[in-house]
Amino acid sequence: MNDDLTKGIDEYLGKHLPSLKGKKFIIYNGDLEIKDKDKNTLYTLNNGSVYLSLLPKPKMHFKGNVVKGKLDLGLDSQELYLYLPDFNPAKILITNFKFSSNSGSSLSGIITKTIEKPEQEVDRLYFYILNFDDTLGRSIRDENRFYLGRIVLNYDIWKITIDKRPDHKSIFNWLKNTGLYEVTHAGMIERTDEQPFKPQDVDFLFNALFWLLSFAMGRYVGLDVLLGFRDGSCIWEKIQDCKVSNWKRGKITWFSRQHPEMLEKIFPLFVDKLKNPLWEEPLIMALEWYIESLEADLMEEAFIWVSTALELISWVRFTQEELIISKDKYDKLYESDKVRLLLHDFGIPFKIPFSISLGYEDGPHLFTEIRNSIVHPVKKEKVKALSFEDKWKAHELGLWYLELTILRLLGYDGDYVNRLKSIDNGLWEGSVEKVPWSREEGAMHAHR
Repeated sequence: MNDDLTKGIDEYLGKHLPSLKGKKFIIYNGDLEIKDKDKNTLYTLNNGSVYLSLLPKPKMHFKGNVVKGKLDLGLDSQELYLYLPDFNPAKILITNFKFSSNSGSSLSGIITKTIEKPEQEVDRLYFYILNFDDTLGRSIRDENRFYLGRIVLNYDIWKITIDKRPDHKSIFNWLKNTGLYEVTHAGMIERTDEQPFKPQDVDFLFNALFWLLSFAMGRYVGLDVLLGFRDGSCIWEKIQDCKVSNWKRGKITWFSRQHPEMLEKIFPLFVDKLKNPLWEEPLIMALEWYIESLEADLMEEAFIWVSTALELISWVRFTQEELIISKDKYDKLYESDKVRLLLHDFGIPFKIPFSISLGYEDGPHLFTEIRNSIVHPVKKEKVKALSFEDKWKAHELGLWYLELTILRLLGYDGDYVNRLKSIDNGLWEGSVEKVPWSREEGAMHAHR
């Protein structure tokens, strides 16, 4: 079966899917109550509304007319919760209180984390993805046409299917013109044995999926709306305040949108590493710093983010996992030696792969010298002599080290995009090659 995923929830999508130009995703319309942490009612609202808006940035809002309760400025410092039928209490922040002699008082605010219904067993869990890319993939049937855009991820008894929206052309054109936020894909999680499950059973999969898609794009990709279905009916909802970057195209990362099979190969490795207590937190921190380096306005910021991520991975690898060096001895190493040790252990070349001024032993030496000149006020003469182009090449080299380090840490040995190809020779879109440590045959696959 290769029908578009949205066919399974057509009626629901038609009513609720956020569409072009940021229309609202209506969660609830009706009466609302606001209570404190001790469940004392502070406000009763009628004509209330709870909704997700994608503009100016994805956020859950509520509003309503006050029929009971008085303005209390001291509420800003209290824990407040929004109550609405069929949903669990949601933590909120009141941001606006209006009074009119004609229409009375009204208030509005934001939901700070999540809003969800009490958990029930489901047989399928649908979800929306914000600001993923226009990837190729497996064939999808929509009405009387086919298009490429399906990705299938597997882990143990779980199967995740991700489909590009049927109206993807207009979606991505709008994103390119606005640089804002939109639902670009729909996804579905199910068990391969077709047994029902609780939504919380797949929290670890959503966490891994968020970080994998964000790592692939070099920016945060949002997972905000989850819909639990049982026997064809939506019985559970969860809308969460997601971390998502505004739309950007043109970034080079390790991932090629022409080769979504890269995600299918790496996903189970990603899940396993995030389930490892030693690596979960350091890996997430390294991924955050990788994304921050790509979103940085200044190249100098990127040097600091990348070097911090490389050093963190090196420190965990050698002082906690392999235990080949004490923490005290490790801290006394030069920054370049910390990076060099990691690259050597992971089978990543550290010879400078492009022409540059003399005086640098290898890539780690070049990269850390520039990084140190940014952090410390006294700059070495040879760093001052580097041109902007030289520093940009070193910046790309550092990102290449970090991308390969993360891929090697995960145990990935497939294809990747080598960003260094863009320095001297240009990089064709869709051009990939094997990671340096790969045991597979065939060095390069170029697709135009």
